[in-house]
Amino acid sequence: MLNTEMQNFFEDILANRKDTYHFAAEDLADVKAFLNKQDKIRLKVLEILKIRAIEELTGLKRFDEAGHVLPLPAPQVTVDYAEQKDGYVREHWTMETLPGIHMPLFVLIPDSVKNSAADEKHFYMLAAHGHGPGKDSVTANMKLPIWGAPRRGGAYAEIMAQNGYITFAPDMWGFGERRMTDTKPYGTSDCTQLSDAAEACGFTLLGLFVWDHMRIVDYMLAQADCEKVAMIGFSGGGEQTIYTAAMDERIAAGYAGGYLHQFKGGMLYNHMCSCNFVPELFKTMELWDVAGLIAPRPMLYENGTTDSLDGIGGIVNVEVAANHLQEMYDTCGLSGNLDTNFFDGGHMYKGDKTIPFFEKHLR
Repeated sequence: MLNTEMQNFFEDILANRKDTYHFAAEDLADVKAFLNKQDKIRLKVLEILKIRAIEELTGLKRFDEAGHVLPLPAPQVTVDYAEQKDGYVREHWTMETLPGIHMPLFVLIPDSVKNSAADEKHFYMLAAHGHGPGKDSVTANMKLPIWGAPRRGGAYAEIMAQNGYITFAPDMWGFGERRMTDTKPYGTSDCTQLSDAAEACGFTLLGLFVWDHMRIVDYMLAQADCEKVAMIGFSGGGEQTIYTAAMDERIAAGYAGGYLHQFKGGMLYNHMCSCNFVPELFKTMELWDVAGLIAPRPMLYENGTTDSLDGIGGIVNVEVAANHLQEMYDTCGLSGNLDTNFFDGGHMYKGDKTIPFFEKHLR
C-alpha cells in the first residue's frame, strides 16, 4: 500500500472509542444495568440520526424525552389500484409520511386474510428493500434482472404475504418511484445525492428512512385487526430493519440479512452506499450497540460466509458482533430470542429460517 497514514488516522479513532455509548461488561451485570445503558445509547442514536430535527421541522413529537416512541395519528393513504397475484392481492398505495412527502408502497394482502372473519386478528410485516429497484425487488415485480445475481435481494415481501402476513413494501427516499429523475438505468438510486443534501440541511438520510418506516407502523397499529408488527429486510433493508427496530419498540420481531458486521472492520473496506455513513456514528459506538437496542425482542440475523460486506475478517467479524448481542440476550434471560443463519454463500437472501423464526416468535 502506497500510503497508510489516512487509514491509520481513522482506524485509531475507532480503536480509541470510549464506553460511554458502548455496552461494556458492567452494563451486562444485570437487567437493570443493561436497560439503563440501552436508554443512554437510544438517546444518542436519536441525536445522531437527527430525528429531533424532523420533529422540529414538522411539529410532530415522535419520541419522548427518554427516547421512547410516542404514537402519532395514522398517516393519510390513497389506494391507487389493486392486482390479484398468486395467493394475495397486491395494492399500490400512496402514503404521506411528512408534510408534502408522499411514499409509494405495495401492500400485499393474503387471500386468507380477505376470506377471514371480521374480528380475526392478523400479523403485519414491514418489508424494507435494499439497494436496487426499491419495492419491486422484494415483491417479485422486477422489470429487469438486477446485476444477474441469483436470489439477490429475494422477493421476501411476496414470500411473507404467501405465508399469511399482511405485508407493506415501501419505496424509500431515492428508490423506485421515489427517484428524483427517470434518466438513470432501472435499479439505480439517488442515495448519494439525497444523503449529502440531508446532512447539509441538518438531517440524515438514514434518519429519514427510519421516520418513514415508523409512519407505516403508525398506520399498521391503528388497524383494528393488527395483532403484532414485525419487520424484515436484506442488505440495505437489513440496515433499515436494525435501525428502525432499534428506535421503534413497537416492532415485535425482526429479520436483518446481509448486514450484521462491525463498523471497525468495514468503514474503509466495504463498498457501502452513502446511507450507511452517518456523522459521528462510527466514532461513538459499534453496530452491535445499535442492534442491542432491539434486545431482548426476537431477531434473526442472516449472513453469507463469503459476503464481502462482512468486512475485514469475513464471517468472523460477523460472529464477534453476534456474540456481543448474545451476551445481551443472555443478560435479559431470553437467549432463545436471538437467532443467526450463517450460510455458505455470498451477498444474498437465503431465508430458509425466516418463516419458522417468525412463526415461533409471533404466532
